[in-house]
Amino acid sequence: MDKRTMGKKGEAIALNYLLAKGYKLIYENYYSRWGEIDLIVFDHQSGELVFVEVKTRSSDSFGHPEDAIDEYKLERLNKAADRYLQKYEYDGDYRFDCLAIEMDYESRRAKIRQLKNIG
Repeated sequence: MDKRTMGKKGEAIALNYLLAKGYKLIYENYYSRWGEIDLIVFDHQSGELVFVEVKTRSSDSFGHPEDAIDEYKLERLNKAADRYLQKYEYDGDYRFDCLAIEMDYESRRAKIRQLKNIG
């Protein structure tokens, strides 16, 4: 499976996971000049808008999925989120989460970790 296909599958798994947890989908694949935000959801429990970065890996050869989120990536996420907040005039609370997904194709299962407030 190529990288793009695996990434799309990971985003679908992440979305289903969040919906099952009671989050509401606001926007999928929000693009700005600063990059893409994979998912934007609303967490009714905390009352926060959540910008979600999904990282999917099929092995830990290059580290855990969340290891791919460095300072540069966080800076671009922040700028893209700022653009979204301005464009839609949102002035409520928000946070950045990472959904780290490790795919196991033999068992056809995925291990999911939600890391809250990454930025």
